[in-house]
Amino acid sequence: MAQGMSSPREVFRLSVPQLGLMLCHLAVSMTDVWVAGQIDRNVLASLGLVSQAFALLMLVVSIVGSGCMATVSQALGGGRTRRALRYGGLIVGISFLTGCLVAALALAALPAALGLGLVPGNVAPVLLVFGTAYAAQLPFYYSMIMLNSVFRAHKLVWLPFATLVLVALINFVGSAGFGLGRWGLPAWGYPAVAWATFFSALAGFVCNVAIGTRRGILCRAAFATWRWNRVAAPRIWRIGAPAALGNLAAQTGGMVLLACVTGLPRDAVAAVAGMTLGMRIMGFVLFPLGALGMTITILSGHLLGGGRQDAASGLGARYAIGTACCMTAVALAVGALREPVVLLFTRDAAAGAQAANFLFFSCLALPAQAAVQVLSAALAGAGATRFTCRIGCVSTWGVSVPTACLLAYGLDLGASGVYAGMTLGNVCAALWTIHVFRGKQWLGSAPMKTPSAKS
Repeated sequence: MAQGMSSPREVFRLSVPQLGLMLCHLAVSMTDVWVAGQIDRNVLASLGLVSQAFALLMLVVSIVGSGCMATVSQALGGGRTRRALRYGGLIVGISFLTGCLVAALALAALPAALGLGLVPGNVAPVLLVFGTAYAAQLPFYYSMIMLNSVFRAHKLVWLPFATLVLVALINFVGSAGFGLGRWGLPAWGYPAVAWATFFSALAGFVCNVAIGTRRGILCRAAFATWRWNRVAAPRIWRIGAPAALGNLAAQTGGMVLLACVTGLPRDAVAAVAGMTLGMRIMGFVLFPLGALGMTITILSGHLLGGGRQDAASGLGARYAIGTACCMTAVALAVGALREPVVLLFTRDAAAGAQAANFLFFSCLALPAQAAVQVLSAALAGAGATRFTCRIGCVSTWGVSVPTACLLAYGLDLGASGVYAGMTLGNVCAALWTIHVFRGKQWLGSAPMKTPSAKS
């Protein structure tokens, strides 16, 4: 293997713990949903509303997170350990201060928002408890997530996995134990579910701080002077802001596409149910690619930081081709078996037919979508988020949304028109991403300017 190239063994070694980390995140969310559903539908509705708001607030921390992976991994790849430590300290500090600010604003706005009467009266008290607990955890949750990113950039991928296992266990015991009164514990109902999330985030934060201190990642040298931070912070913003904007464009575009389906004159309920089910199935299909993408981001940053641009480009190209080939086989299998697969989740004939229709269109774009995910991860490792932001915004709002509206309403194709618009947007994003990646303009995003060459 050529010098500087990452071996498949290293990619596998880094990807497996990150797959476990994603499973822990899934376990936490599913535990809360399951326990809330066992208590009351008002609790379940309140959890859903708070989770949507929490997802939007996480866009704030994604600004710091995208900059973290690129800056820390590139510094480590170039052998600048002190610079990597300083970037890590700056990122953790920004995350904690941002979490405190957002939490204060959320706690101040929550009573006023509930006073507007936008939620039913029987849901408002439950929503107040969940909103308070979720807002209070933000400083600790933001910092925990960023410390996990710092550990991953150092290739210490087992550390965040261990932390998330602890978080998932505490959340499960707190929610199921004290929420439902299992294992002889007192049944405190929905407040236990809400505050179990807070205490699990706090425990994860404390655990990460202890690990970071023990590993020397959080030390006195990690917290630089104001002069260094003032010059270094704009780079994190330049990398993170486009990534956050791209995520925002994708999320809002998805909401508009869902609204298109909701507003259909015929079989809207079945179409929404089928689309929701189809998206969940595709989410499971694409699940392993999330872990692979995080690994590609880490390795791309290390290679570019060490001046091995060709190796970084080759890494992204190899794994994009490989995942596209694998997903072609998966797409053929899911497409052929989509109706039996749907029957595993629902017996409703109308919703099942819509879900099978959604899977048909999704499978058409699945190889392209897989290639985009891997190439975008390589671009993120280079800090070239401006390219992925531009591609995501245009493919979503310039292709998917208008095409879906035209086909669904203008040509009266219904839900199939929306699914076709989404597929076309994914294909356009793939072609544009491949064009950008092959042009290698993104390699110019790697150099870092900091106050001192010794740092």
